[in-house]
This record gives sequence, C-alpha cells and structure tokens, in this order.
Amino acid sequence: MIGTIFKCLLTLGLACKVHYHFVAQNINSCDLFSGKVSHNLSNGTATTRFYFPSGSECEGYSSVNYYPPGGGCIGQRGGVYTNCSDGRFIEGNWTVTSSSCTVGQGTAEDTWGDHYQFTFGHTAKEAVTRVNALRETLGCARIDVDGAIMSVQGKILRTKQ
Repeated sequence: MIGTIFKCLLTLGLACKVHYHFVAQNINSCDLFSGKVSHNLSNGTATTRFYFPSGSECEGYSSVNYYPPGGGCIGQRGGVYTNCSDGRFIEGNWTVTSSSCTVGQGTAEDTWGDHYQFTFGHTAKEAVTRVNALRETLGCARIDVDGAIMSVQGKILRTKQ
C-alpha cells in the first residue's frame, strides 16, 4: 500500500483511488454485513456501498476530519454518513490503525437505534477473527472464512446454514 501512496504523490494531487472492503456487526442483533469502500487517497474522502440483510441498499460518503500531529496515517479519524433505501440514516466515526491509510475500525449508529462496530481494509481472515470476537460477546454464532461469502457491491455476508 505504501507503494500505492507513493504513486499517488507522483500524480501531483490527481485523484488516486483504492478499493477495499469493510465488515460491520450490529451489536443489537446478529445481523452482519459487508460492503465496499472506494477511497481517494489524495483528498481523504471515500464512498461506501452495501446492502442490509433485509435488502435495503445503502450508499454514503466518508472523510478524514483529524490528522495526527507529525503526519502519517495511524491515528487519522473521520466520519461516515450513509443513507439507505429503507429511510434509515447511519452516522459513524472511524480511526485508521495502519500506516497504509486503509485499515482501521469504527462505530456507527442509525436512526432506528441500532449500533454497529465495523472494521475495514483487513484480509477476510483478519476481519472474520475480529467480528467473531464481538459475535461471541453477543451470543451470536461464529462465522468462518470458508463459510462466509464476503463479496462487494452490496452482497450480504452469509454463513453456512
């Protein structure tokens, strides 16, 4: 990823986008979903897209609102704002935890009163490990990488039946 950031710098500020996934756990239920982030590294903005298990489509945007002293990506924070086709609005905050600028975690809440914890930019195995730790505390069934379909563009994360 550092190579990608370096290439972005060489474009002299022109748009440099990377794409990665996120996975989110509703902490009020066992609902789990994943989606796609399209991140513009040159200006710190991103778009998100996903579907809830109910089929509701959600699209939103995100931007960095805090850069740590001394620069770098670790510790950057931002907000995410998402509108869904079922009328709910989701607002959350995230923190970057890696020098790649594309890995981190966050929390969000929707207008229906549901709360979410999410992780982004991890490999499927790392994301499932993080989600399973939370699912265990909620009493939800564990998922596994082989049984999970973590695809993009709004596909729902499903477990083996």
